[in-house]
Amino acid sequence: MFFFYVVFEVYIGMKKYNLTYPQKNIWLMDKFDGKSNINVIAGAVNVSSSFAVSKCILAVNELIRTNETIRTSVFDENGQVFQEVMPYEYQEIEIVDTSLIDDSKKISYINDWILRPLFLVKNSKLYEFKIFDNKDGSGMIAFKIHHILADAWTCSKIATLVIKYMESDKSEFNKIVPLYSYTNYITTEEEYKQSEKIKKDEVFWKEYLNDMKEVVSFKNNKKTNTTSAKRYTVNLNKELTNDIYKYCKENKISPYTLFLASLYTYIYRVYNKSDIVIGTPVLNRANFKEKQTFGLFISTVPMRVKIEKNEKILDLAKKIAIGTLSIFRHQRYPYSKTLEYVHENTNIKENLYNVLLSYQNAKAEMIDEEKYSTTWFFQNNINDELQIHITDFDDSGLLSISYDYKVELFEEKEVELIHKRLMNIIESAMSDNFISVENVNIISKTEKDILLFDVNNTSKGYNTEDLLIDVFEKNVAKNPDKIALVVDGKKYSYLDLDMASNNFADYLCTYFGVKENDIIPVIMKRDEKLVISLLAILKLGATYVPVDYKFPEARVRDMIDGASVILTNKNLEYSFDENINVVNLSYSNKLCNICKKENFDKELNKKIKNKLKLKRNTSSDKKIEYIIYTSGSTGKPKGVMVSSKNLINFLYGISDKLKLNQDMKMVSITTISFDIFGLEIWGSFFNGATLILANDIECIDQFALNNLCKEQEVNVIQTTPTKLKMLLTQSTNFDDMHFIKNMKKILIGGEAVPDSFVNYLRKLTSASIYDVYGPSETTIWSTVKDITCSKVNAGVPIQNTKLYIVDENERLLPLCCEGELCISGDSVAIGYFKREDLTDKVFKKLIFADEVVYKTGDLAKIDINYELTILGRVDFQVKINGQRVELEEIDKLIQENDEIKSCATVLNSDKKLVCFYVSKGGNKVEAEKLKESLLTKLPTYMVPNFYICLNEMPMTLNNKIDRKALIKMDIKKFMENEVEKAKVMPNTQIESLIYDAWKKVLKKDNFGIDDSFFELGTDSLDAINIQIELMSKNIHIEYSDLSKYQTIRKLAKKIEINESKIEYKIENFDKDYSNILQKNKEVYLPSKYNVKNVILSGATGFLGAHILAEILSSTNSKVFCLIRVKNGLSATKRIKNTLNYFFDDKYDKFIGTRIIPIEADITNMDNFGINKQDMDIIKNGDINFFVHSAACVKHYGRITNFSSINIGGTRAVANFCYENKINMIHISTLSVSGNAFETTYTRSTNTEAIFDESSFYQHQNLNNVYVYTKFRAEEIVLDYMEKGLNANILRIGNLTSRYYCPKFQSNVEENAFAGRIKTFIELGYMPDEKLNVEFSPIDLTAQAIIKIIEYFNMQNTIFHVFNHNHVSIKRLIGILKDLGMEVVQLPNDEFSKRIKDILASDKKYLIRGIINDLDEDAKLDYSSNVKIKCNVTKEYMKNIGYEWKKITNEYIINYLKCLRDSGFINF
Repeated sequence: MFFFYVVFEVYIGMKKYNLTYPQKNIWLMDKFDGKSNINVIAGAVNVSSSFAVSKCILAVNELIRTNETIRTSVFDENGQVFQEVMPYEYQEIEIVDTSLIDDSKKISYINDWILRPLFLVKNSKLYEFKIFDNKDGSGMIAFKIHHILADAWTCSKIATLVIKYMESDKSEFNKIVPLYSYTNYITTEEEYKQSEKIKKDEVFWKEYLNDMKEVVSFKNNKKTNTTSAKRYTVNLNKELTNDIYKYCKENKISPYTLFLASLYTYIYRVYNKSDIVIGTPVLNRANFKEKQTFGLFISTVPMRVKIEKNEKILDLAKKIAIGTLSIFRHQRYPYSKTLEYVHENTNIKENLYNVLLSYQNAKAEMIDEEKYSTTWFFQNNINDELQIHITDFDDSGLLSISYDYKVELFEEKEVELIHKRLMNIIESAMSDNFISVENVNIISKTEKDILLFDVNNTSKGYNTEDLLIDVFEKNVAKNPDKIALVVDGKKYSYLDLDMASNNFADYLCTYFGVKENDIIPVIMKRDEKLVISLLAILKLGATYVPVDYKFPEARVRDMIDGASVILTNKNLEYSFDENINVVNLSYSNKLCNICKKENFDKELNKKIKNKLKLKRNTSSDKKIEYIIYTSGSTGKPKGVMVSSKNLINFLYGISDKLKLNQDMKMVSITTISFDIFGLEIWGSFFNGATLILANDIECIDQFALNNLCKEQEVNVIQTTPTKLKMLLTQSTNFDDMHFIKNMKKILIGGEAVPDSFVNYLRKLTSASIYDVYGPSETTIWSTVKDITCSKVNAGVPIQNTKLYIVDENERLLPLCCEGELCISGDSVAIGYFKREDLTDKVFKKLIFADEVVYKTGDLAKIDINYELTILGRVDFQVKINGQRVELEEIDKLIQENDEIKSCATVLNSDKKLVCFYVSKGGNKVEAEKLKESLLTKLPTYMVPNFYICLNEMPMTLNNKIDRKALIKMDIKKFMENEVEKAKVMPNTQIESLIYDAWKKVLKKDNFGIDDSFFELGTDSLDAINIQIELMSKNIHIEYSDLSKYQTIRKLAKKIEINESKIEYKIENFDKDYSNILQKNKEVYLPSKYNVKNVILSGATGFLGAHILAEILSSTNSKVFCLIRVKNGLSATKRIKNTLNYFFDDKYDKFIGTRIIPIEADITNMDNFGINKQDMDIIKNGDINFFVHSAACVKHYGRITNFSSINIGGTRAVANFCYENKINMIHISTLSVSGNAFETTYTRSTNTEAIFDESSFYQHQNLNNVYVYTKFRAEEIVLDYMEKGLNANILRIGNLTSRYYCPKFQSNVEENAFAGRIKTFIELGYMPDEKLNVEFSPIDLTAQAIIKIIEYFNMQNTIFHVFNHNHVSIKRLIGILKDLGMEVVQLPNDEFSKRIKDILASDKKYLIRGIINDLDEDAKLDYSSNVKIKCNVTKEYMKNIGYEWKKITNEYIINYLKCLRDSGFINF
């Protein structure tokens, strides 16, 4: 309700009067609802015989003439409101011949007239009369009057006077006493304003409403747009009415108080409120004279009752009776002043009640009850949610109850049920004087049967014997060649997946002893290995635990409890206990081969499958298929154990509801740690359909997802509303939304589904749209609703699933009433893993249910159509992008900070997590430190966006933190009150690029480079969008970087951006290394060198690992590997992981014997920081070579990182070798020539620069940080060589996958050459350049290096180590075409034009692989005036017995397959 403050004054001399308090309330209401008839009161006097129109006209005119109040006009004049009495004028009354109106239209005719409003303007009549003549001796005098002039009591007096005038001759009119004038009351009220009585009344109401906390609502204080209402009326039968009167008389209470007691009891039980305020009208006529006065006296007052637990209903009624007496003594005090006091002294800003109950006892005096009767019309508008009127207007002896309800909030069926419940309470109370508010039955037996059986009519038979894997294998047998999985362009049939998973299951069983019921965490990126792993685990009868690899280490550790084996395909940045075996499918060639189709053996597959079946013995109701972890209020996540029976019932149920079948192509874009991923994978395989598994980029990038869905003809998608919005707003171009347009089914759930978003979807697609709901504990989704053309809600339960709404005492609640949702049935999970305490709390047996129910904690209701609506939470759990978040888990972790006294995290109306806290010292705690701590333990989406320091926490009556009050707080005010930092704008190009990306994504610019990403109110989806935007600018960051480097300044320092346009100049270079370099002009014929043992740096790198393998294979040397401890992984663990990735366990036997891992920091000049014990081992290790392969090899990034490793590390190694008389092999790069591409050469100037083995500095362009630091590293080695160090410098070319047994580096995305190949494939075109491509297979390169070491000498000291057998670009394009990848060559100008178009679009990500090669005109510039020669190296290598292999088509195909298998390219 809105309240206006207007000056009301009185001008008695001008016959202008002020408004009374009741009138002011009506006037304000009228201004708010000015166009409605909400303030119109209407009634009629019905005449059954001797109806005379002339008498009616006389009676009405006499009424108007003798009662001046009816002639009052109310108006606003210059902001002041007056009322004045207009002089009497004879009224022509409209006469309606109802005999000319169809019976079916009579009621609507009368209603149309009644519903027309009366307006408060000067000289406007505020009443109307109309005479309806039936032409059969009967008729009706109908009237309507503005509420500002009359109340129900007055209307009964109007009816009485009309009847008296009708029954009298005109000559007798003067004997009929008119009603007193309202002006008398105006004078009385003015006296009241100055009296002591008003002061006493004010004290009463202030005390009465002191500490009022909330307004009770049947509809959760839902705001409505209209006052439109309907009336539902029930006439009680005579027996029940007599019983009520008798009961009330015996117990000395009134029917009014009995009905009030029933209503209060209902609210107490259904809405769990014990301090209740409802509205009730009071007559407000203090004496006989006022009761005979024409005018508005009535006022509605708030009636407050505090109910005690176990209070008897009869006692409650008596307490109410005593309370009403107090209220009546103070009824004259204006409600507006009471309201003003509450608004000023509490958090309540609305009306004090939403529900009103009145007992109407105003009756017209009937001279002849057979001839006359009255009718009272409902004007179809109310301000409150619900008004209940109990009446017996006509002294029939029968009580009539009218329920006026807002149509926006209630349906008639619901109101009918409310009536039955209230009467059920009354009848129960009358039958038992001792029945209490706690044990009275709210629900009748009929309604209980509806709740238990009609709502939950879901029983359906299905095969309960099968495990999930059995269903999968049946589909394999039924349709083996059907495509089951598409990922990264690769397709796998059902038989393919079956054989691969059988092989892998056998491998896990054989080598790691995995058996039935073992717990296997799966920490994997999205590729075929993920799917094969999950199937393999199920084939073993084991249990999988899906873990998002992006989760922080602490979170992951909480989720691997009970595991002895972990599966991954990522290079994890943390280690696990020694007793846990980590099986990395990317590190192992053997495992890679297991997943390859060409290695499948059908006969062997049958044997393995039969063997695996024998290992599965647990029944489906006890077999745990997976454990899914959700947020936990204890501070740690809790694992939900889902059985095969749970999952099978769900799959049958959801497939039936959604009509899923084998023609479905469902795209999976959900993280594996979100339980709805289970529908994507198992729903597809259960139905023999095709799963389209989106990779990490396709999951978050609209354009990539759009392309995937178009190519694969996807027809089903499942996601949360938030994520789908994000995927639809990266581009509003309709072509980029093709993926949603062509869908047949769209499933959205996991969080509230906004109506506006559904309407938007309806415009985009003709797909069927489903709202799905369900917690993890009841297996993915429990309810479904087709919302394509109908109201948005959670719908009805799937098969064998039952829904109940209960109160806090676990009692069943009626239909349409809000309470905690409980779910029972075959899909209710077993419980929480190793948390019996939590299991017992929420998996319970309730008295009305025949099986265990899960208490969801969701606030919900089941509507009159038996459909479920989710309204929020009964606890502190929230949903963020569909992911469950226990706010108490966050709070517990924050309170671990010693500076925090108390805290509470809430999700505000903007869907941002806000942490409110009180500090121990009263000072603010640095928000960034709190966030940094949380980010080590929680997923990013669970870390609060804002941190607000309070002096004290708002508390409830129960002395708990008032989270509702916190949610209502305006955090902007807190932020504005902060001492504003000077906003520092970007100073560098990198900072500007990041700033622009933030600005675009966040749609704001009120921040600087030192403002925290999270302080700006961002969330995980913002982080994803910023990651994409930066990617389009060729700035590649990890999702977690925005958590670690939260300001633009910090992120800019960290970011590895392309610096190719920065020229690193060598100033005043005057060194002369000719005595060393000139020797390399000639080929020396060396003899074999006695290689003893070797120190190797960079052994965990791509080249270093292969150098190590080659030493082990071709020599008897021991290798001391200097390895930095990283992310908690020891040197031994890191080298083992690396070797396992490239060579399986081939070299595991040498670790500790021939492979000696040493923890070291290669940049430390003091013996690399090696401890004394390890240094003694090295010094006694008979070492005569140090192969320095460690380097930062990216072509972009921060110079400090490159300088530290490439320059500082080389200096430390050279110094160590010099001091210890050890030969040094320095691994360098051909890029120091100034030509980044050995195969390109264009004489662009008059000067041709030759760069051969005798060359070093010749003013070449050292065009990026990598090349510059590698040049400086060579300079250091040459300096030490001049001092007497024995060293060779090996300049390496473009390293590619192995020649034999193809394998490529794990971090393929950091390989610049592979990035260019990917870009040209995705574009489908490249410039028409006559280029040759160099492929230097990593294993052949390692062999060449070891060959050089074996013939070490100090004559030939610099070598150009690369494969000179080049491949033409046309040949490469031909191979790509044969593999289905069309790449055409375009003229340079056309290529440039297309690239410019992409740069101007939202698809900049397509050119990220070549962005650093483009010149200012968007042309590729691979030209160089530096020509690299290797004649000396070539002849030298031939002399020592080494020649490079030619690059065959087969090799190139295998190289491309390596890129494909890593998910880098698709074909």
